[in-house]
Amino acid sequence: TMDLESTSEFVNVYIRSLTSSDYENFSQSKSLSDKIDLLLKKTADHELDLHLPEGSRNPNVSLDALKRGDKLFQKNQVKDALQSYNTSYIAAIKLKDEELVAEILTKRAVCLSKLNLSSLCVSDLKEAIRNTKHPDVLYRTHLKAAHAYTKLGDVISAEQSYKDAIFHLKQSQTDLISVTTLTDRLVLKMEALKSQSDVTEAEDAEETSVIRNSTDLVNGVSTAILMTVDGELGRQYKAKKEIVPGSVLITERPYCFSVREDVKRSICNLCMKSMVAVYPCGFCCESFYCSPECLFEASEHVNECRILPLISSLRLNKFLLLAVRMITKYCVHSWITYGKLREAEKAQDIRTAIYQLADNEQLRDTKDLLQKILTSIYLIKILTEAGYFETVQPCEVEGAKTLMTTWMTRTQMVLQCNCVSLRRVVIQDGVMKNEETGSALYRNLSLCNHSCDPNSYTYFSDGVIFLRAVHPIPPGDEVTISYGPDFRFKNKLERQSKLLSHYYFDCRCIPCREDWGQLGSSKVTQFLCKMCWTPLTGHCLQHTCPKCNESQNFSSLWKKVPLLGQEVSRADSLIKMHKMEEAQRVLIRVAKDKELQYVLHPPIYYYA
Repeated sequence: TMDLESTSEFVNVYIRSLTSSDYENFSQSKSLSDKIDLLLKKTADHELDLHLPEGSRNPNVSLDALKRGDKLFQKNQVKDALQSYNTSYIAAIKLKDEELVAEILTKRAVCLSKLNLSSLCVSDLKEAIRNTKHPDVLYRTHLKAAHAYTKLGDVISAEQSYKDAIFHLKQSQTDLISVTTLTDRLVLKMEALKSQSDVTEAEDAEETSVIRNSTDLVNGVSTAILMTVDGELGRQYKAKKEIVPGSVLITERPYCFSVREDVKRSICNLCMKSMVAVYPCGFCCESFYCSPECLFEASEHVNECRILPLISSLRLNKFLLLAVRMITKYCVHSWITYGKLREAEKAQDIRTAIYQLADNEQLRDTKDLLQKILTSIYLIKILTEAGYFETVQPCEVEGAKTLMTTWMTRTQMVLQCNCVSLRRVVIQDGVMKNEETGSALYRNLSLCNHSCDPNSYTYFSDGVIFLRAVHPIPPGDEVTISYGPDFRFKNKLERQSKLLSHYYFDCRCIPCREDWGQLGSSKVTQFLCKMCWTPLTGHCLQHTCPKCNESQNFSSLWKKVPLLGQEVSRADSLIKMHKMEEAQRVLIRVAKDKELQYVLHPPIYYYA
């Protein structure tokens, strides 16, 4: 029995215990399943000494954060107070203290109201009402809810909240004269609200429908591109028609994602939006959502709920966290059924498309496969400890573990070749930083191939990835993205080394074939005819177009390209320093030089 906290430690212990004959047997095993069976037998007698963490149940954590939030609110630092109330709320959920939860939610609702987030304010007040039984507290909470509903224009709910406030006021310990006075005031407010309102129930229903539809998942591939299959390059997207710069080619939500431990309280675990108010899962307190609606709709969280406390306590890297989430999206019985259907070639499941993505199993060396399989064995042992296999019949447990080890290994290989880093822009000390927040797998985007001079780039908005063309793409040309630094920032040797070690291929794009320099030192490798835009071959400065027979001289253009390339590089640096206006002036100055449009490679004009 080993008390191990890190994956690498577990893997290294087993690798050191392998003999030369073990290595030879592993290398000679032909299929992945044979290799897995061999290592499972080798590790069968070992168990991990892992224990589910109990978590912090110290009431001072919640109370201290609550007091800190009160002080910040008194200083009118509403956003900072809101963060303190979030911390206090999560700790109170762990304590199962309903009255404390109600108090925190009421105070957080006031912050949300001040920030004009009335819908979240109402959600907090509803939850506070469910968690308390004191008439005084219920009176004040219903009164705040009425004000929030009024801001939202929901007159019917506001009127009902006023009625509830009057009811609980009469049940409270307040003296009779005060009750009568306050009741009269509330009745007057209700009447004023009715007279000002011309909102009908039908309009309310229509507005609710619009709000709901605006949060639908976005998934789609433009009709301007078509997926084709190439014998050497595999599946790829090609342009069906002329694509102009700026066209959005793919919008897609991830099949699965995971976020870093230190930012998971700021990103919703369902819709991936940045959070203002945090709504944690009441069972594990390790999964966080931006609204009660997202918390309610997170059906896939059921399978990982009991596992997250243990997973969060371990030092798993972003790939392994994502691999665990991909497995626990489904219960173990679903995987067993899917495995049988896949063997019978009857599986019609999104998992089929995911596991058809490139994993380069045949190109991996023995050491890499050994590490992947041992890591999978470690992760399956963790899932066993956390109770993932509890519902499996005792006689079927070993078979289920073998099956899940195979899927975990394939998941790791697929993620290594297709995983995308999630990023967001943050400003720290006046400097803009492109911060990595986690990782995700996008099914459609994964079919795009690499180029060191890509014609499309990706960007994120609340977890949705957008693929946008940045160069003109003629019909029949492939849509490409960059798997890492492109030619502007890394030389050929650095680019080729990373692509070969991580993605298992030698890049043969134009910048690699022609060995372009970095943008600031690039020389022109190809021009376009100024009359008919035909690509001209050769590096000479005097060209005669083979199509229109026009003779053209490119001497001045040849001299200015390296200088303008340096300007674009300088603009990149200014953007990183959050000097947007200065960067914009530089890029506009470069883009105004229309002569740059006749430089096909390097494409400085389109970068600008």
